Amino acid sequence: MAGSGEIMAKRGSRTRLSVALLLCAALIAVAHTPAAALCMPPMEVAGAAPEAAINHRYVWFLIESLAHARLGWQEADSGADSQNPAVRLADLKLAVDDFQCAVSLVQTFQSARGSDEYTTRAVQASATAATAAYKAFVTGFQQWVTALSRGQAGLPLEAAADFKVQNEKAAEFLIHAASAAFFALLKPPPDSKTPMDRLSLTRPHRAALVDGLESRRFRPDPDQQSPDTHSPDFAAAILYQALSNPKYKAVDEP
Repeated sequence: MAGSGEIMAKRGSRTRLSVALLLCAALIAVAHTPAAALCMPPMEVAGAAPEAAINHRYVWFLIESLAHARLGWQEADSGADSQNPAVRLADLKLAVDDFQCAVSLVQTFQSARGSDEYTTRAVQASATAATAAYKAFVTGFQQWVTALSRGQAGLPLEAAADFKVQNEKAAEFLIHAASAAFFALLKPPPDSKTPMDRLSLTRPHRAALVDGLESRRFRPDPDQQSPDTHSPDFAAAILYQALSNPKYKAVDEP
């Protein structure tokens, strides 16, 4: 008859096996889950009330999407620099995942409604431009992934040229998205003679957005000559500079 020590050892072994099987099942589920489904909202609004101003919420989601887009570019750069085909392909797949995540963070705001028509138009214009930019990145880098998966060294010449042009246009969309997002934070003036220089943000909300950009390592003056600087950095810089501009007063400032 087996002793208690042997019985406990067998039970422990079965428990460890069950845990391992559960972990494997979880990993398989994650592997087959679209990247967008695993994309988390910015932690700064995770516990915010649903009635929070839509323009405030949107700018947080745009900032988070820019962080994912920048990560996507970093992974693409890493893949391009690698001489290992497997590493190169894996990095490009990760880049596509991050661009898809960026899409999921902003695309729902294309139909968002603000407190007034001006805010509504600004939020929708920004979200539409950002969504178009991220989808262009997804399409372009997915072409590279497909080519590498087929054993090709890269894209044909004309396709590679189209890829570059597409990325340039996407960069312009992102710049427009950042500008429109800041305009969405401005209070509409009561008349055409009143300057539009008052934010709908309080000073703490304004400072929190700047801190959010800094915590994601965005800078107000990205190095334009660095090969590591891409369109998400420039778009974030526009937001950073505008939010830091003393010309625009917070709603609780005199």
